[in-house]
Amino acid sequence: MRRPVRLPLLALLLVAAPAWAYDIEIDSQTLGQGYQIAGGDGGLIARRRLDQYLGLHVWNLGPKDALGLPTARNQFYLTSSLRFSTDFGDYPKTSWGGRDVSQELGSNRFDLLYLHVGANDLAGFLDIRLGRQIDVGEFDFTSYDGLSVEARTPWYVALHASGGLLVNGALPFDSPIFRPDGTAPSGLSVHDQDYKPTLAVGARSFGFRDLDARFAYRHTWAPAQHTQPNEAAVKATDGTTEERLAWSLRGRLWGGRIISWAGLRYSLLVAAVDHIEAGARFTLSPRHALQIEYLYSYPTFDGDSIWNLFVRKQFDDVRLAYDLGSGRLRGYARAFVRFFHEGDDLADRVSNSQPAGNPGGALSRLDAGGSLGARLDLSRGFVRADAYADAGYGGRKIGLDVATRLRLYRELIAVEARLTYVNFANDIRPLDAGHSVGLQVGARLQLGRGILLHLLAEDNVNRFYASQLRLLAVLDLAFLLGSNGFSQADPRHAGAGFGGGY
Repeated sequence: MRRPVRLPLLALLLVAAPAWAYDIEIDSQTLGQGYQIAGGDGGLIARRRLDQYLGLHVWNLGPKDALGLPTARNQFYLTSSLRFSTDFGDYPKTSWGGRDVSQELGSNRFDLLYLHVGANDLAGFLDIRLGRQIDVGEFDFTSYDGLSVEARTPWYVALHASGGLLVNGALPFDSPIFRPDGTAPSGLSVHDQDYKPTLAVGARSFGFRDLDARFAYRHTWAPAQHTQPNEAAVKATDGTTEERLAWSLRGRLWGGRIISWAGLRYSLLVAAVDHIEAGARFTLSPRHALQIEYLYSYPTFDGDSIWNLFVRKQFDDVRLAYDLGSGRLRGYARAFVRFFHEGDDLADRVSNSQPAGNPGGALSRLDAGGSLGARLDLSRGFVRADAYADAGYGGRKIGLDVATRLRLYRELIAVEARLTYVNFANDIRPLDAGHSVGLQVGARLQLGRGILLHLLAEDNVNRFYASQLRLLAVLDLAFLLGSNGFSQADPRHAGAGFGGGY
C-alpha cells in the first residue's frame, strides 16, 4: 500500500528560507596586562594596561542569486577595527628628560586602526575602497585615509592607483602602530604634525596559475618647509619624505615542486637600492623540503624620521632552511650567514675608541647562527622545543625554548606552559651580558561558543631583575549575524600562545 505524500512538509522543504541582504560580523578582544620595568634611577615602574579591540564588518551588500546567495560581482562591504588603550600605572609621565611626551604616551587613547567601505568586482573588473585603509606592498605597508582603485584589464594585468593623507599623527584619530617607521609626534619631529599627501600607482599580473608579478611606485611629501637636520641627512629639499619603486616576481615550477621569488626596492629619496631578495623552496618529497634565500638590506626611513641622523649599515644575508614532516612529528633546521658592510656607524666608533671592551680591535663584520626545533602533536595537545644561536657582529645570543599545551576537557579547558633560557652578550657594552631564565604558565578557557578567555603568568630572572612578574588576560569574542540569524562564531585567536605553530 502506497503511503500518502505529506504536502505541507514537502512544501516547507521546497521553499527557500528568506535570506538577509547582508552579513554582519562583530569581534572583540580585551587584553589586560600588569608588569614592572626597570627605571633609569634603578627603581621599578609599575605598568597596568588595558587594551580593547572592536571590529565591525558588514559583507555582501549586493545582488543575490535565485537561492539568495551573493553573486560574485557588484558586492559592497564595510570593515573596521578600533582600539581603546588605557594605562593605570606609574608610567607614562607627562614629561621625560625635559621633553613633553604626552602625545606619544598618553594614558587614554582611542585609535582608529582602519575603517573603509569598498566594492568588489564592479562591472566585472573594478575594485574600490574609500576610508582609512592599509596597503600591504611588496616589502612594506602604508596606512592612509583616502581612495584606492584597482582595474583588471583584458590583458592579464591589473592597474592600481591610490591616494590620500598619510596616517602619521596629524589626523584627529591616529593609528600609531601603522605610522612610518622611526616617526612619532614630538618636538623632535615637527613635520609629523603636518598633513602629508601620499600617492601610489602600480600594476600586477592576474589570471596565471604559476606566475605573480608586481610593480609599484609611491610618493609621499610634506608641503611645509623642510629645515630639520634629520631631513637634511637624506637631502630632502622639495618636501618629499618618501619616494620608492618596488618590483617583485613569484613563480611555480614543475607542478609546484619549486617555488621561486625575487624582488628589489629602490629609494629615490636616498638614491640607493635599499632592499633585494631572492630565493627558492624545493619540495624534495611529501616529507622533506629545502629552502635557500638571499637578502640585501640598506635601512632607510621616512624623511622626517630622526633615525636619518644615524649612518645606516647595509648587510648581505644568506639563509638555508630544511623542513621535515613525518606524521605527528614536524622538525626544522635553519642557518644563516650575515655580512655587514663598512660604515661610520655607532658600533664602529665605539669599538675603535674603546678597545678594552673588544681586545681584537674593530668589531667583526660577520654574523652567523641558526635554529633547530621540532614539534610533536599529541592526542590532547602538543610539545615543542626550539634551540637557537646568533654570534658575531654586535654580540651573542644563545637560547632554548620548550613549550607545551594540553587539553584537559575537550576544547573547553586547556593548560599550557613554557620554559626559556637565554645567554646574551653585547660587543658595544660588555656590561650588558648575562643569563636569563623565564617561566610561563597559563590556561585557555572556552566559556561558550565564540567566547575564549586566555590567562597567563610569566616570570623572568636575570642579572637585571631578581623577579619580573607579568600577568596577562585576553578575552576574545566573535559573533555573526546573517541569513541564519544571530550566532556565535569561533574566535579569531588569542595570540600564538606558547609555540602554537610555526
